[in-house]
Amino acid sequence: MERVSLLKNNLEVALKVLDPNNATLHNVVSQIPISGHTTERRITAINAFLEYNFQSYLNNCIAFILALDESTDLIDLPQLADFIRFASPDFVVKEELLDLVAL
Repeated sequence: MERVSLLKNNLEVALKVLDPNNATLHNVVSQIPISGHTTERRITAINAFLEYNFQSYLNNCIAFILALDESTDLIDLPQLADFIRFASPDFVVKEELLDLVAL
């Protein structure tokens, strides 16, 4: 249930920034019925779609490289970002974040 309220709150905040004077739209968004189960199903479907696309890119790539980048977050805690960069057969280079690990 926490994710549902977070999702709805983020949508309302985005609307306040993008279209603060549209009261009708704000009212419609505030009345959207989103259950925890619906949100979980949608997140799972999006994840499956992204994994499938990522696997397709990797299966068809002509070269790839793993990259690591150490940085700090807003409160100076170190973290390690794991990236993969790959080139498609038509030489389009893409980059994906694989993981972000607190050190």
